[in-house]
Amino acid sequence: MTHYASGDISSAPLVIKLPNIGRWYIAIEILNKTQMRNTTAPMLDTICFSFDWQVTGCLNGKTGTDCLWEAYVLQRVPKRNPSVPFESYYVPTDERALLEYSHFSLEKFLTNSSFEQFAWTYFFLDVPQGSAGALIHVQLKSDKELNYELYSKYGGLPSNDSWDYYASRTSSSNSSVFYSLQNSTDSDMDLSIFYAKEGTWCFGVKHPNYTSNSQTYMSISLQGCHRNCNQKGVCHASVDESGLTFYSFCTCDRDHGGFDCSDELVSPNGHIRQSVFLIASNAAAILPAFWALRQK
Repeated sequence: MTHYASGDISSAPLVIKLPNIGRWYIAIEILNKTQMRNTTAPMLDTICFSFDWQVTGCLNGKTGTDCLWEAYVLQRVPKRNPSVPFESYYVPTDERALLEYSHFSLEKFLTNSSFEQFAWTYFFLDVPQGSAGALIHVQLKSDKELNYELYSKYGGLPSNDSWDYYASRTSSSNSSVFYSLQNSTDSDMDLSIFYAKEGTWCFGVKHPNYTSNSQTYMSISLQGCHRNCNQKGVCHASVDESGLTFYSFCTCDRDHGGFDCSDELVSPNGHIRQSVFLIASNAAAILPAFWALRQK
């Protein structure tokens, strides 16, 4: 039997920390039941019990098991002249961020707490229906060395022990084919989640619990083609057979291939060699043809 959590609720309550968003099913199984039968006739069992449950939440934009960390809901802003219908970017619904810009200052939103060495700040966003073929692109750019860790999880709060994707300046969960960490440096983190599920995603930034004088900009966007086909092709949009979900793909130029046109098929030197061989083969074919005409 597959289950998320279990426990003996007769002795202590069952507590599920950081539950995922969505519908939950709770099953109660009676164990160690003794039955006294004085007759051979069938006897109906009657079991009485009480069951109380509650869902606790944090107020005033806080989250976490102790309601210590800041949490923000990001607003999706459609891009102007998008290459695919669902392209957009996300910004906090707060006066500290402007809807006109696709990035925002991260330090303005970080949790300021003195309880632990590291603090968490969470950002929630929704991937709309029909855009499951899109990718989530997240970028951090700082004027100093990045000292942040980024965790992401679908449908719930990420933590040290529970996350779908993870990235830092020195390591990442890049073993998944649906995740890419590219062109990252000491002050720049650039990652993509391919074919993101429709629904609620949460990105958690784990950061030192002290005030930093660095300036870091964060951008989160919903894109069609990875890295815009690396400027080596054209991004196209289409719909699946159901007509309900958009997806995008790259049409690469003749020199490149791969899903994002990042694979070089023929180098510039290869083109030169191909041209030389073509000219030489044509020249080699002309001489026999000319000799045959002279013989006639």
